[in-house]
Amino acid sequence: MTTKWSYKAASSVWRNKKFRKGICLVLGQVDTGKTTLVRQLLEKALPATKTALVDADMGQSRIGPPTTVGWAIIENPEVPFESIKPGGLAFVGNTMPVNYMLQTLAAIKQCVDQAAKQAELVIIDTPGYVETAPAQALWWSVYQLVKPDTILAVARENELEPILEPLQSFNCYIKTVHPSDEIGQKSKEKRSRYRYERFMRYFAKSKRCDIDLNKVGIQYHGSQGMDNIEDRIISIRDRTGCDTAIAYVLGYHRRKKILTIQCPPIDRRRIRAIVIGDAKLPRGEQQL
Repeated sequence: MTTKWSYKAASSVWRNKKFRKGICLVLGQVDTGKTTLVRQLLEKALPATKTALVDADMGQSRIGPPTTVGWAIIENPEVPFESIKPGGLAFVGNTMPVNYMLQTLAAIKQCVDQAAKQAELVIIDTPGYVETAPAQALWWSVYQLVKPDTILAVARENELEPILEPLQSFNCYIKTVHPSDEIGQKSKEKRSRYRYERFMRYFAKSKRCDIDLNKVGIQYHGSQGMDNIEDRIISIRDRTGCDTAIAYVLGYHRRKKILTIQCPPIDRRRIRAIVIGDAKLPRGEQQL
């Protein structure tokens, strides 16, 4: 949704040619209008510049399902991001980076690398996880691995300075814009409901499937192992190490090592590993 603020902010950013190619990392707290601003930047970029969006907000995912980082080539910024088929997914295993720093870092790196092969401009939209020391370390690490050409900081005051100040001396152009006072706050319940709806849409045409764990690898992106496995979100990984789909667990036969899952239609011959996260599929509104 275009707003007067997002139009003016995007116009100000786009006047600087540094933002027109390469990799742009967008940072800011929750409810600062990052995604609205990103959409406006996409309108500036297209159709002249082939542009990809990396959606690293794994709790409020628009490209791909929650628990993943997803990316896509954007052809029409007016089309809802939720309806765009991802160019690729990378599984994190939870809906926030907290306690999943390495998984988040690897997922962002993988998606940016894939997107950069196809696009002149890659914009990374991020969660509002910026205020703690671990958050600072995460974005410094993202900078080290991804090497963004520009950072667009959406800051109310100086809350992003602990992240940005140590990066000032590097070869990265940083621009700060201030959010509008008119941007509304999303409640925890609204965020949870959106996440639930995204899961339901993703699994709308899913099917039951049995996986013989004697024949595929098992990786863990969480701390629970195989305990309390029912309803846990897992990823299905192919021989290239890429995540092709997510699924949720219906049951596990420990003696036979058969995992029963619900997932979108997949070619089981391509499965080389499953990756087990800690997030669970919410079962109805009582768990939102």
